[in-house]
Amino acid sequence: MASKKRSLLKAVTWRLAGSMTTISVVWIYTSNVQLSVCAATIDLFVKIMAYYVHERVWDKIDFGKMETLNAVIKEARRLKSIEEHYGSPKGEDQNGQ
Repeated sequence: MASKKRSLLKAVTWRLAGSMTTISVVWIYTSNVQLSVCAATIDLFVKIMAYYVHERVWDKIDFGKMETLNAVIKEARRLKSIEEHYGSPKGEDQNGQ
């Protein structure tokens, strides 16, 4: 699980790169440096918070996490061991039918 500090640092560094892109695009489109910096500043703070929330929500989702995969593998091995010791459930052959 990623720490909250790590999530925040990732959000800040990503937004700094994004802000440079925003400044460049707005400046190319408007030729107004002041407007470019203003737009990038607003964009920076709004999107840092949006990314942080997004990161924390994804941290609660087990999909794709190695800990989850390892737990599933461990449980499968445990069940196989039980089956080998006690045999297959009644009415099922080796193929689970």
